[in-house]
Amino acid sequence: MGVSVSIRSITVIAVAGRESLKVDYTQDSKLGFVVNAIYTMAHALDSMYRDICGAKSPGLCDAMKPVNGSIFIRYLVNASFISYSGDYISFDAAGDPPARWTFTTAATASTFGFGFTGLLLRGLGRVEPGCIATRRSAGKP
Repeated sequence: MGVSVSIRSITVIAVAGRESLKVDYTQDSKLGFVVNAIYTMAHALDSMYRDICGAKSPGLCDAMKPVNGSIFIRYLVNASFISYSGDYISFDAAGDPPARWTFTTAATASTFGFGFTGLLLRGLGRVEPGCIATRRSAGKP
């Protein structure tokens, strides 16, 4: 690891050039939402730029200076792309992304704990076989 030196509330970190995010790194679980928000804005601005300025226009054309928020919002809700994690990002007419639900169980037959049961995404569900205990599967009427 590098050496950290603070100079008047500015931190300088010397690096060796061999640092890696594969070792001792845990990504914040909310970072994916931030990345998707930035990519959504980038895709929307790109589509708006191509429609208003033309795909081969050098730089930002006068028609987009300043960016009209009422027009931009229409491009935002129509943006869609595959995220860096492989998820399909899109929005409904109200500007909401599709609901995504992960189901977990709170207990098993012999031990207490939480476990993955199923997933619901875009109205399509998947349940892991044998993960949901019912009264009937437990031998009760």
